[in-house]
Amino acid sequence: MARPTTTVAITSPTSNPTYSTGDPFLTLGGTASDDVRVIWVMWDDRGASGMAIGTTNWTASGIVLHLGSNLLTVAALDVAGYITTATLTVTLSVQFTFTDDQLIAGTLTADPPIADPQLMTSA
Repeated sequence: MARPTTTVAITSPTSNPTYSTGDPFLTLGGTASDDVRVIWVMWDDRGASGMAIGTTNWTASGIVLHLGSNLLTVAALDVAGYITTATLTVTLSVQFTFTDDQLIAGTLTADPPIADPQLMTSA
């Protein structure tokens, strides 16, 4: 049996094996090829998965990252039934800024409190 020639690569947001971000929403992009045809490309992260748009040049958007390390696997299926994968480890870190400024640190509300006239008493 001939060895499959299917390839898949992640090229965006990086072609490196690791990537760090502060944004919990990620879009992946890349390429896939085969000597005959790639049927589909999909992504998976801890059981959450979805189909990419396109095959030769594909995009997978709407990926929600978890805080910490996320191992994203992209898989391409060819017409012979072979699956080829590529992985990207994405680290989501949130930078917190601590302040003692009450205007920044306090709770913000959309509307100021309104006094109930029935609860008000006159002296």
